[in-house]
Amino acid sequence: MKLHIELGLICVLAVTSLIYGHYSLLKISKSADKSSGKGLAIAGLIVGYLGLIMLPIIVITGHATPDNEAPMSNSATSKPDNAAPKPESAAPENFIIQRAKRTEALATCTAIEAAVNDFYNEYASLPQRDLADDPVVPLNTKTDLEILNVLLALPEAGTPAMNTKKIKFLNVREARNGKGGLTYTSSGNSVTGLYDPWGGPYYIMLDGNYDEEIKVKPAAATKETTLHGKKVVVWSNGADCVNGHGGQVDDDVKTW
Repeated sequence: MKLHIELGLICVLAVTSLIYGHYSLLKISKSADKSSGKGLAIAGLIVGYLGLIMLPIIVITGHATPDNEAPMSNSATSKPDNAAPKPESAAPENFIIQRAKRTEALATCTAIEAAVNDFYNEYASLPQRDLADDPVVPLNTKTDLEILNVLLALPEAGTPAMNTKKIKFLNVREARNGKGGLTYTSSGNSVTGLYDPWGGPYYIMLDGNYDEEIKVKPAAATKETTLHGKKVVVWSNGADCVNGHGGQVDDDVKTW
């Protein structure tokens, strides 16, 4: 019964995300400011489509019981009164939760990437000062906070200001218990981090020399990957690599 309720919620959220995503893109295309909110609209579409893709997988996983299996007799299923109860498996529920977290992380990764691209389209530069070449180490949203303040149109620490028009390029929710969103200072004038659903940071690699070629190597990867036609890529190390060390590369959530 619980699985049925969760499936219904996922279906409703997916359809709602698709409706509002397409409606927002249509509204943005007709507005004078074509960059504001575009990243969030695209993220909504991704969440919606991924939700619809997840539904049959969840159904198969949660209901994979052979139809021709004969029910066991009462004598076979009976147990002594003092026998310890067998714990109910939480695998299907855990699968749903982890899949939802991966979908949320991908939506945020995509929103960050879209925000950087929208910033570039507006200012013909990337939202990072003193870029002369591709960074050796990617930015991360736990310690490299200036790029977040720039994309959120919050006060910038450096000079001159980069987002002079005060356009809010990035729209993501506030974190809950330090996970799944933005954390702010007590004054609310600047951010203190942006965290994935597992509590780790997002990583941002910029095309510092503007040749549309980026080399990336997430923490769990064994070799470097060269990406073409990109000004920015974003990723999360996933549930098993919150602190940036170890983990499995298959667990990573990335925009390429």
